[in-house]
Amino acid sequence: MSITIAIIMPIFIIIIEYISKNLVSELMIILIKKVLDLLRKRKRRKSFNRKCIKT
Repeated sequence: MSITIAIIMPIFIIIIEYISKNLVSELMIILIKKVLDLLRKRKRRKSFNRKCIKT
């Protein structure tokens, strides 16, 4: 019983770490893209954004 736990636990931890790293990197990429899009939109359409905020 203890041997199987000793074998499974490190593999499980590695899988969790791998998934979490991938999720974090994907989230960071998504956030960066959204920020860049917002900056581009602000430069292009300042008046359009003001209209949206008022309504």
